[in-house]
Amino acid sequence: MHALSPKPALLLALLLAPALARSQPPGPHTGLPVDGIDEALAAPRFHSARMGYSRDFPKGIARVYVGDGEAAATEWFDEMATRIHKQKPVPVDALGDAALQVGDKVLLVREANIGLMVETAAGAEVWMTRLRGAITDAPAAPPALPALRVEGAAFVVEAPRDCRQLSWVGGRLSAASTALDAPLRFDEPPSRLVAWDALGRAAVQDFDADGRPRPTPPLRPQAGLAAPQGAPP
Repeated sequence: MHALSPKPALLLALLLAPALARSQPPGPHTGLPVDGIDEALAAPRFHSARMGYSRDFPKGIARVYVGDGEAAATEWFDEMATRIHKQKPVPVDALGDAALQVGDKVLLVREANIGLMVETAAGAEVWMTRLRGAITDAPAAPPALPALRVEGAAFVVEAPRDCRQLSWVGGRLSAASTALDAPLRFDEPPSRLVAWDALGRAAVQDFDADGRPRPTPPLRPQAGLAAPQGAPP
């Protein structure tokens, strides 16, 4: 057997790398930080657990969805593709697991379980590169679920320690919930709580009419319920 010289060996490795990557489907990414990345990105705006969050930047917006798996992100990608259908996007090869582009104004990408979309006047590729570069695979515990505890006649929200945003569906917020740093209190329990962590992951918990947790079906890839309402801006 003859050994390859260093340069041909390196060239062969580079040529084989794409094929090897395609033969090994990527596992789910941990998430994408809701802070940092670029100082031009505004603070995140959290939407429904089905839609993810967004961050504005000068003359544009970046949308991020962190799903539990590839199927969830694929459904999100397909919905975003429908939104931009009239702009006649074209497929982009060798960019994530799937990608669509409208000139340099719109770029939609799926990376395993993460969906990304940039809409801007110009420079979509530049912003997409920054977002993709911020995806992390660092090990992290799954996002903790929000909970409710009963205090007298009130239902008090127990948000996870790393919660960056809390949203809810239904319920009747107590008049006592006025202090910004105090736990949310409800006179009637919400039917759903959504807690977002620093990696853009949404933890969803449903409750019955008595405020007890009940089984919560995945919001994707199945059809979801109403989007969380009542969240602070």
